[in-house]
Amino acid sequence: MAQHDDRKKILIIDEELSFVDFITAFLEQIEMRVISADDGLTGLKLARSENPDLILLAVMLPEIDGLHVCRLLKFDQQYQHIPIILITDQGADLDENLLREIRGDLQISKPIVPETLLEAIQQITEPRK
Repeated sequence: MAQHDDRKKILIIDEELSFVDFITAFLEQIEMRVISADDGLTGLKLARSENPDLILLAVMLPEIDGLHVCRLLKFDQQYQHIPIILITDQGADLDENLLREIRGDLQISKPIVPETLLEAIQQITEPRK
């Protein structure tokens, strides 16, 4: 009999494998399941097949960039509920208007401090009071 897994499922889409490994280790430590992709096209397919609780999405990606992936998911009724945190390179923050336009939920910049990431995850996945 299969056991039901209540852990949150996080999809990381980033081509920087050392970053993915670092964030995966941190998230697994706090009881989250992690799946990952290293390009936008694979990430988009995984988002659609796995229906994660949250997506950590790099802006700069091969195949399809993160802005396009975000837009495709957020404008699709089947996936628009999935919170997306966009990951920018240091000093390359997105304009707030652009973030609203593509319907991204939050953005954080590299280098990412685990505590800051955890706060961001909690901010957009916990029910509003």
